[in-house]
Amino acid sequence: MAEVFVIAVTTALVAVSAILNGWVLATIWAWFIVPFGIQQIGIAHGIGICLVGRLIMGGANGIGNNDKKYKDNVEKLLVSVGALFFAPLFVLCVSWIAKNFM
Repeated sequence: MAEVFVIAVTTALVAVSAILNGWVLATIWAWFIVPFGIQQIGIAHGIGICLVGRLIMGGANGIGNNDKKYKDNVEKLLVSVGALFFAPLFVLCVSWIAKNFM
């Protein structure tokens, strides 16, 4: 029963992360690409572009790196969740700062 819960939580976190990445990409696209006359994309297109990029890059984001030693699975989960949600929000924050200098 615990395995089913872990799989369900992991699936939900990955789905929410994909939506967050798609929203961030669509927002940054609207800020930096649309002014050049290129059509705006929606969140669904952003999700697709992010997933294709992750597929091409081989998921190279540091998650699942077995070189690091964690105290327990909870610490490993927290690091993974932090990487899933912190990275796109950090990119959005830096992009917002750059947008304000334009």
